[in-house]
Amino acid sequence: MSDIIINRETDEQITFQYYEYDGVTKRTLVGATVYFTVKDNSSDTSDTDATALIVKEVTSHSDAPNGLTIIALTPSQTNIAPDNYFYDVKIKEADLTVHTATSGRCQINGTPTNRVG
Repeated sequence: MSDIIINRETDEQITFQYYEYDGVTKRTLVGATVYFTVKDNSSDTSDTDATALIVKEVTSHSDAPNGLTIIALTPSQTNIAPDNYFYDVKIKEADLTVHTATSGRCQINGTPTNRVG
């Protein structure tokens, strides 16, 4: 994955495809948990991610055998100040091994309209 853009206080869906290290072969998500985290800092020593601005765990996947999942965020989860942040996606596989699948910058965009009704 590359840098991502999220609109503040909106529903967002991030499609994530899990690959082997070759970047071509799809890797299974059967029995896996996907962790999506957004933080102010690109390097954080907190074991609990207490400083995270967005934290999302996904255990039900769109196509687990083929490594496809959707990271669905709610307006309350995306309600953070517009700015540039850092994200990563970590995978805890069924055998409990953990891999950082991708990371990059996460831009939160504000909008001129805040009302929805």
